[in-house]
Amino acid sequence: MNKHLDQSIILKKSNNGFEVLNQELLNLINNSTTESQSGLQIKIEFSQSIKKRADSQVETQYYNLILGNKTINDQYSNKDILEIKIKDSKAFITKAFIWKKISFAQ
Repeated sequence: MNKHLDQSIILKKSNNGFEVLNQELLNLINNSTTESQSGLQIKIEFSQSIKKRADSQVETQYYNLILGNKTINDQYSNKDILEIKIKDSKAFITKAFIWKKISFAQ
Protein backbone atom coordinates (compact mmCIF):
# COMPACT_ATOMS: atom_id res chain seq x y z
CA MET A 1 0.00 0.00 0.00
CA ASN A 2 1.30 3.47 -0.93
CA LYS A 3 1.94 5.69 2.08
CA HIS A 4 0.93 8.78 0.03
CA LEU A 5 -2.67 7.71 -0.62
CA ASP A 6 -4.10 10.11 1.95
CA GLN A 7 -2.10 13.35 2.11
CA SER A 8 -2.77 17.03 1.48
CA ILE A 9 -1.09 19.76 -0.51
CA ILE A 10 -1.58 23.23 0.99
CA LEU A 11 -1.72 26.27 -1.32
CA LYS A 12 -1.83 29.99 -0.52
CA LYS A 13 -3.24 32.38 -3.15
CA SER A 14 -1.54 35.68 -4.02
CA ASN A 15 -1.50 38.13 -6.94
CA ASN A 16 1.20 36.01 -8.56
CA GLY A 17 -0.61 32.67 -8.36
CA PHE A 18 -0.47 29.96 -5.71
CA GLU A 19 2.42 29.33 -3.35
CA VAL A 20 2.76 25.67 -2.37
CA LEU A 21 3.34 25.66 1.38
CA ASN A 22 4.48 22.03 1.55
CA GLN A 23 6.67 21.66 -1.56
CA GLU A 24 7.75 18.14 -0.59
CA LEU A 25 4.26 16.84 -1.47
CA LEU A 26 3.89 18.65 -4.80
CA ASN A 27 4.87 15.58 -6.82
CA LEU A 28 1.90 13.67 -5.35
CA ILE A 29 -0.39 15.43 -7.77
CA ASN A 30 1.88 16.08 -10.75
CA ASN A 31 3.45 12.63 -11.04
CA SER A 32 0.18 10.75 -11.30
CA THR A 33 -3.19 10.96 -12.97
CA THR A 34 -5.25 12.70 -10.34
CA GLU A 35 -8.88 13.56 -10.86
CA SER A 36 -10.89 16.11 -8.92
CA GLN A 37 -14.23 15.35 -7.33
CA SER A 38 -15.83 16.59 -10.59
CA GLY A 39 -13.92 13.99 -12.64
CA LEU A 40 -11.58 16.48 -14.33
CA GLN A 41 -7.82 16.06 -14.17
CA ILE A 42 -6.17 18.43 -11.70
CA LYS A 43 -2.65 19.80 -12.05
CA ILE A 44 -0.42 22.32 -10.30
CA GLU A 45 1.74 23.98 -12.96
CA PHE A 46 4.81 26.15 -12.32
CA SER A 47 4.23 29.78 -13.31
CA GLN A 48 7.11 31.96 -12.09
CA SER A 49 9.76 32.59 -9.43
CA ILE A 50 9.91 36.09 -7.97
CA LYS A 51 10.96 37.80 -4.77
CA LYS A 52 8.09 38.70 -2.43
CA ARG A 53 9.84 41.95 -1.51
CA ALA A 54 12.71 43.91 -3.03
CA ASP A 55 14.98 43.07 -0.09
CA SER A 56 14.15 39.33 -0.08
CA GLN A 57 17.13 36.98 -0.28
CA VAL A 58 15.24 34.16 -2.00
CA GLU A 59 12.66 33.90 -4.74
CA THR A 60 9.26 32.34 -4.12
CA GLN A 61 7.87 29.86 -6.63
CA TYR A 62 4.31 30.44 -7.81
CA TYR A 63 2.00 27.98 -9.54
CA ASN A 64 -1.25 27.88 -11.48
CA LEU A 65 -4.03 25.54 -10.36
CA ILE A 66 -5.48 23.81 -13.41
CA LEU A 67 -8.73 21.86 -13.54
CA GLY A 68 -9.26 20.03 -16.82
CA ASN A 69 -7.54 22.39 -19.27
CA LYS A 70 -8.52 25.62 -17.50
CA THR A 71 -6.61 27.70 -14.95
CA ILE A 72 -8.86 28.35 -11.95
CA ASN A 73 -6.66 30.87 -10.06
CA ASP A 74 -9.19 33.67 -10.53
CA GLN A 75 -11.86 31.72 -8.63
CA TYR A 76 -9.98 32.43 -5.39
CA SER A 77 -9.12 35.62 -3.50
CA ASN A 78 -5.68 36.68 -2.37
CA LYS A 79 -4.61 35.03 0.89
CA ASP A 80 -7.10 32.16 0.44
CA ILE A 81 -5.68 28.89 1.74
CA LEU A 82 -6.61 25.74 -0.18
CA GLU A 83 -6.16 22.12 0.76
CA ILE A 84 -5.94 19.53 -1.99
CA LYS A 85 -6.41 16.18 -0.30
CA ILE A 86 -5.19 13.22 -2.34
CA LYS A 87 -6.76 9.86 -1.66
CA ASP A 88 -6.70 6.88 -4.04
CA SER A 89 -5.78 9.07 -7.07
CA LYS A 90 -8.70 11.44 -6.36
CA ALA A 91 -8.19 15.08 -5.39
CA PHE A 92 -10.58 16.93 -3.12
CA ILE A 93 -10.16 20.72 -3.14
CA THR A 94 -11.37 22.59 -0.08
CA LYS A 95 -10.90 26.16 1.04
CA ALA A 96 -9.43 26.28 4.53
CA PHE A 97 -11.07 28.47 7.13
CA ILE A 98 -8.57 30.03 9.47
CA TRP A 99 -9.79 31.13 12.87
CA LYS A 100 -8.01 33.75 14.87
CA LYS A 101 -8.39 33.85 18.64
CA ILE A 102 -8.89 37.35 19.97
CA SER A 103 -8.56 38.07 23.67
CA PHE A 104 -9.71 41.24 25.31
CA ALA A 105 -7.75 42.69 28.20
CA GLN A 106 -9.80 43.44 31.29
